[in-house]
Amino acid sequence: MLPRTSFRNWSRSLPIRLPRSNLSQWSFKPQPKNTSRALTSSSISQSRYYRYGRGTSREWTPPNYAEGARNAKPLITVEQIRRFGRNPQTKVFGAVAVAGGVVFYVSNIEEVPVSGRKRFNCYSEQSVEQEGERMYAMIMQQNQGAVLSLLDSRHRQVQRVMNRLIKAEGLDDIDWEVNVIHSNGEDL
Repeated sequence: MLPRTSFRNWSRSLPIRLPRSNLSQWSFKPQPKNTSRALTSSSISQSRYYRYGRGTSREWTPPNYAEGARNAKPLITVEQIRRFGRNPQTKVFGAVAVAGGVVFYVSNIEEVPVSGRKRFNCYSEQSVEQEGERMYAMIMQQNQGAVLSLLDSRHRQVQRVMNRLIKAEGLDDIDWEVNVIHSNGEDL
């Protein structure tokens, strides 16, 4: 333990703002606690809430976020929407966007070869073909052990039905490959 004189010398080197004369009178021993009431877990938690909570009451009250939400300013007001709609630049932008959408739609209408009806298609034949090949490879990889051989009777039956459908639809010019995947009633 330090002698009292060294503590006094140290206290003299402190800034002037601190009261030097009272430093020697300070007691650094822990103060006795108030033992007038029993020490329970609720009294400890109340004192903790009192120390770190708001206000001077002994009970801690949680912050009222609903009140803040009710009093919050809206992100977009009705007046801001009205001003946005009245702005001439907004009207020009809207007209250009609608005209661009119409041009895009009309330029991507094509006729279906089999039925002759018109449809919207924004994908090229090459991209559709590449996506189909990618999906075919993925399905074949996932079901490697479940693909039936060409000699299986179920595969031959499906091949006969597909050959008739291909001829009926007039799609003989496309190279078709038929694979049958064995399933125990589960959806693939």
